[in-house]
Amino acid sequence: MVNVLIVAYSLMAAIIGAGFASGQEMLLYFACFGRYGIIGIVVTVVFFGIFIFAVLNICLKRKITEYDKFLDIFSSRIHRTAVKVITLLFSFAVYGAMLSAAGEILYDIFGIQKALGTLLCTIGAVILFTFADEAVFTMNGILGIALVIVITFCVLYMLSYREFHAFSPQYVKSAGNGLIYSGYNLVSLIPVIVALSKKLKNRSDSPTVAVCVAIMSAFIMSLIFGLLAIYAGKVNLGELPMLTLAKRQNPAFATLYASVLTVAIITTLISSGGGLCNALRIQKKPLRIAFMSSLAYLLSGLGFSNLVNTAYRVCGIAGFIVCIAVVFACFSKKNIK
Repeated sequence: MVNVLIVAYSLMAAIIGAGFASGQEMLLYFACFGRYGIIGIVVTVVFFGIFIFAVLNICLKRKITEYDKFLDIFSSRIHRTAVKVITLLFSFAVYGAMLSAAGEILYDIFGIQKALGTLLCTIGAVILFTFADEAVFTMNGILGIALVIVITFCVLYMLSYREFHAFSPQYVKSAGNGLIYSGYNLVSLIPVIVALSKKLKNRSDSPTVAVCVAIMSAFIMSLIFGLLAIYAGKVNLGELPMLTLAKRQNPAFATLYASVLTVAIITTLISSGGGLCNALRIQKKPLRIAFMSSLAYLLSGLGFSNLVNTAYRVCGIAGFIVCIAVVFACFSKKNIK
């Protein structure tokens, strides 16, 4: 059961990245649709559960612990190559976005120039992936537990002291956005899920992990959605909406939430960067890790909100198609025998 919780919370830690914890993703993909945003959240968590179960189940059934071996679920070499390239590109986009978010946080808290702050975080990431290796995923599970607890407290606190009630205009596009959001989150999670599967012993653990992640995601997403829907379109929420709202409470609470965002950035950096290192087989190879991180640093220069709203959205559409292909392949006659 301990390993089940480590895997579940490691996946939650990967999902609750800076985009999620900052409120930027929730604002762009759900809260802007008012009450209809709930539809998108339901679509998202259901698809999260199905996808995580499918990937974990096939990994445990066929004893897959490496990303390249996982790709063998596809009969066609073209399909294997396409999924691998897209997955790596998406993981790289998330890695770059988290470095950008780290720069935003350091600027917001300490006034450090964004480019310099992002560079410092990039150097820290290279050191972490060079020396920590597989231990980073266990660390993520522990941090994931803390994130779920503290974010729940913070959102409930801000809801208790909300300033007014109002919903932004309603548009029936939320379900589509839920699929886009699922697409870019889940594709970049494939290498992470494969790496974490080695911590589980029985196939019966895969539905348990999937249900846990789905329930926790639904709970946290609903809380943040409920808060942001009140202020969307009425208050300038900036690059980091949740931190903006935390600052409207008091300095101490703002510091607490800034710490939450910092941990969220670290967990997603660990997931995306660790997944990339595993997929590319560059663990403990500092020069290759440094080269990968340097490219991600250049990508981070596009800005956090731009990456979330543009790169993520494009990745999400293609990612959803890949996720559907992965789910069908996991449950194909060839793989369920």
